[in-house]
Amino acid sequence: AFEFNDIVVIASGKADKLTAATTGSSVIALAAEPSSDGYYEPVAGSGGTFGDQSTEKQVILLGGAELIMSTGNEALAQADVGAIFALGYDSNTGNTFVDLSASSTSGFRITRVADPVYGGVIGDTGTRVVGTITDSICL
Repeated sequence: AFEFNDIVVIASGKADKLTAATTGSSVIALAAEPSSDGYYEPVAGSGGTFGDQSTEKQVILLGGAELIMSTGNEALAQADVGAIFALGYDSNTGNTFVDLSASSTSGFRITRVADPVYGGVIGDTGTRVVGTITDSICL
């Protein structure tokens, strides 16, 4: 199950919350309201989830879109800006993060540090960064 604004993977025709980013069998998008009226707001389904995964869902395509994500528990280095890292998933918090310990050829390309007042600076752990998800894993 996934909720509004979750990063989701779509594999074998079904959507689910991202818990591991892989290329090939899954693609990534951002969950939106499952209706087509364009008003993006959470819609509860059965069991308090976002809705049955077998029905149609509305997603926001992430190809070329800038996202703000946390870097998790690794310290951000100046050399990390411009590099591509795999996406990680923290099962304790349920959040997706940029895994600075796993450089990659596909994943999240960091373009800059987010607002330092609210997101940290070079050298901090859990720094909020701005970047894009590479086309190879985007819907």
